Amino acid sequence: MTASTRRPRISLVVPTRDRAFTLAQTLRTCVAQDYPELEIVVHDNASGPDTAAAVARFDDPRLRYFRSETRLSMRANWEAALARTTGDYIVFIGDDDLVTLGGISRLAGLIAETGAEAIKWTSVNYIWPNRSTTEAGYLILKHSKLFWDYTVYGGGAILDAMFEGRLRMSMRTFHVYHGCISRRIIDDVKASTRQYFCYHIPDVYTAFANVFVTDRILFVRHPITSFGHSASSNAMSFYQDATGAAEAGGETPYAKFVSEIDADREAPWPYNPFIKAMSYHGLVSLHIANEMFATGRRINVEAWLGHALAETVADPIYLAEAHKAPVIYAFDRMLKERLPPAPEIAVSAHGKRIRAHGTRRRLNKLDVPTALDGEDNSFTAARVLDRLTDTGYRIAPRGPLSTARHAWHWFRLQARAGEYLR
Repeated sequence: MTASTRRPRISLVVPTRDRAFTLAQTLRTCVAQDYPELEIVVHDNASGPDTAAAVARFDDPRLRYFRSETRLSMRANWEAALARTTGDYIVFIGDDDLVTLGGISRLAGLIAETGAEAIKWTSVNYIWPNRSTTEAGYLILKHSKLFWDYTVYGGGAILDAMFEGRLRMSMRTFHVYHGCISRRIIDDVKASTRQYFCYHIPDVYTAFANVFVTDRILFVRHPITSFGHSASSNAMSFYQDATGAAEAGGETPYAKFVSEIDADREAPWPYNPFIKAMSYHGLVSLHIANEMFATGRRINVEAWLGHALAETVADPIYLAEAHKAPVIYAFDRMLKERLPPAPEIAVSAHGKRIRAHGTRRRLNKLDVPTALDGEDNSFTAARVLDRLTDTGYRIAPRGPLSTARHAWHWFRLQARAGEYLR
């Protein structure tokens, strides 16, 4: 990798659909960025008028708004959003996520310093306030996600790990969702696949497809952007549907997500919505990319199915849903043959974890409240995170002092967190 003196243009893409409130807070974290060579592309998937009104509140020339007149699948909306970008590098985030304050300038600095074409970072998690239970919002800060220096991985080594089914190394993948991909990589993928997002879980698919066309990946264990989890997200909506917790008579975001998949005639490959294990969708994504790039390499399917089975059995709702799955790929039949009986009453392990939160302090983990100045949203979460991580840390190449540096900054963060945890 060679350094560059030119300031790269970065496209920050926010696909959205009928989540005007969370979108507005997410955009506050976007327009708060101090990097001038930034474009913020909002692609509205045929939402009601509240979404356009939320965007119109911002007076920032870097912000560009586009709207589809008809409903698209998530995959198709991401493809349409990508087509609107003009940047040298692309980053996608969700409309309930956040960009860390100063994050895009740090990202541009890493690109200029290393010449990297693919950068992946760790993310902390922000849990939005639950209006139905009056639970406040909070950040989940983990020792393993903050203050570590960057490592360079060889694309070939990660590709080998994928084909061999070595899950831990395979997850060192990089994708355009909470990651940064160069225009060159995207164009090279599209040269073989026509569309960049060829599968209905676009972040998982591109994580595998990108590795086929790059040699080096920069992995940073410190957040540039971070995930938000709101009640209207697809993941949370899935659990509402599966447990019968959705309001009677209303179509949940997850139900819309599935129905729009069925209507997507441009999708090159089908999707099985009843199998939720990400390792299963990793296997499907690897299979698709392997076919698209025509490598002829053999995938260790048994290893991948072992990961998918473990992930499915670990959550009773995953297990109950997998028993309902139609057979679309041969992998589906192979996985279903290995499933234990479905539970009589499926209670989500994920839901239990979310409900069990509280103000907690551990040596390697903190749950930190995010209310500030009478607000509690992704923008206040970004401000709290900025205050806690203002320890003098600077991202650098991993070296012999990295572990000691990490420990010093983590304990400084714990000391700062005291005012939020009283």
